[in-house]
Amino acid sequence: METFRKALECCFLKAIQTRGSRYTWANNRRGRSFTKEKLDRALANPTWKHLFKDGCCSVEPTVKSDHSPLVVFIGNRNSYGILHSKCSRMEAAWLLKEDCAQTIKAAWGKAASGEDLSTIMKRRLLNCRYALNTWNAKTNKKIPADIKEKLVKLKHLQENGRGEHIDSASNLQKKLTNL
Repeated sequence: METFRKALECCFLKAIQTRGSRYTWANNRRGRSFTKEKLDRALANPTWKHLFKDGCCSVEPTVKSDHSPLVVFIGNRNSYGILHSKCSRMEAAWLLKEDCAQTIKAAWGKAASGEDLSTIMKRRLLNCRYALNTWNAKTNKKIPADIKEKLVKLKHLQENGRGEHIDSASNLQKKLTNL
């Protein structure tokens, strides 16, 4: 441990501002043997802190581990959702629904003319992106709200629980995994 501390000092690494729960680990035992600790930290050197003055770390509720995930925001956390929302991602869970494959086939088959194959490919991919985003908004519109609601409940249980919450938290974690 002393070697680790020396490495932190040598690299001028210090914990960045953290929001959320004080604890990042729990042993998930019931009753009096329940324990919480702050084991995990986000670290940065002075150069990073100077570049990202509004940077901070958020302790999120744990769903699959006994350690809470840490999310580092490099800008104002309140504006993060605006920047993040421009990105489109395919969700693996979509493939479990039959109409997803049909949506992709229909979008891919739409006329995509262009001068070269790369232009045609780009248009087809954009068609799929648009169709999947539209399909997702209609088909799975309730899921993000359900996830958010369950994460808020789980975070509350994990922050305030003293061992009596383990069963409730475990049920929420299973529901979140399924969502």
